[in-house]
Amino acid sequence: GRAAGGDVNQRMAGHQEQSLAKRLHVAAEVEAERSEHEKFKPAINTNSDRILEQSDKFAGKDFYERQMEALEKKQQKMAVAVLPVECSFTPEVAGPWAEKVAQEREGETFLARIERLAYRDRDQQNESRECLKEHYYSQFTFKPAINKISQQLGEKRTVEDMTKNTRKQERIQALRKTEEEKQARDCTFRPLLAADHRKSKGDASVRGSRESLGRVEEAAARPRGGGSSGPSTSRYSMDVTDTETLIERIAAREQHKEAQAQQLRRRREFEELQECTFTPQIVRNVPKAATGPIVVRGLGRHLELKELARRKVTEQREKEAKVFISDPKALANPPAGPYTVPEPFALSSYDDERTARKVAARRQMPSSEMAECTFKPQTNEGKVREMLNRILAEESTAERRR
Repeated sequence: GRAAGGDVNQRMAGHQEQSLAKRLHVAAEVEAERSEHEKFKPAINTNSDRILEQSDKFAGKDFYERQMEALEKKQQKMAVAVLPVECSFTPEVAGPWAEKVAQEREGETFLARIERLAYRDRDQQNESRECLKEHYYSQFTFKPAINKISQQLGEKRTVEDMTKNTRKQERIQALRKTEEEKQARDCTFRPLLAADHRKSKGDASVRGSRESLGRVEEAAARPRGGGSSGPSTSRYSMDVTDTETLIERIAAREQHKEAQAQQLRRRREFEELQECTFTPQIVRNVPKAATGPIVVRGLGRHLELKELARRKVTEQREKEAKVFISDPKALANPPAGPYTVPEPFALSSYDDERTARKVAARRQMPSSEMAECTFKPQTNEGKVREMLNRILAEESTAERRR
């Protein structure tokens, strides 16, 4: 057993090593392919290198060796867990109970053991559990009183009673019967239907028509001319030996049937109209036609009100058209329409008379203002100006004399 277990462990360890080697090989291929395409190379932290150098456990070992060492430790733990465990504990059964059980189970077959474990032991456990339950609850003597409603609610019902619910159906039938009896007792009116009324009238008319038809047929069956009665014939038959009067007799019978049917129709109409008590009053005398003009009272006032209403509607439409401009083309006297026509602004005019008035006003303004100023200052500029004016005047006089 242990050799076999050892073989299993070795096979499992071999599978683990193979799978790990495959994964590492695939990872190495992926890493090599990635390193060809990717130029980025991560930098290892200096602390990691320092820890590996100072550690006695990982000193001088690369990543692959460390992974293999971890895998070996894991496999060793798994091998220890898979090894069979020796159960050294053996319970000791002593006393009369053990002897009784040994006697009962002596010579027990395999099938009997299965039946005992599956059924008898379970029944014994249930019985012992019920006995313990009764023994425990026997010390409680209090019994609560349950009212009738709780007893009705707690009644045991079978599955059939709960699915069919016969009590509910009986209650519904009883309530329905009670309601029908109450309605029949309260509602005593029985209407006379029109169909029943017509049926009774029709039966009476049919009975009367049958009686009259029987009397007519008896009279037709009697011999004519007061002669002796011949042999009895059927009322539906006709003597065809007398060919000369055959057509006349056929026509006479048809007329007799038509008269009989007309009499029956009149009698039926009389019976139906017998209950109609309304009698209209028919005016036999026709009034004479008027020769003059026909005067209709209130016609003038009616026409006047109609004209006022028409005027009011017309005025309302005109106001709406003027305010809301519902028809812009109608308001446009020039064909341009009700829009603003641009024209030059007349802000000022260039009239000669107006210009002369402005110039005269400007000239009069300083003279009127200077009339109020009586102070005349004496300045050098004024004296120089007067002297220049005098010299110029003398020169001009001398030139004239020459």
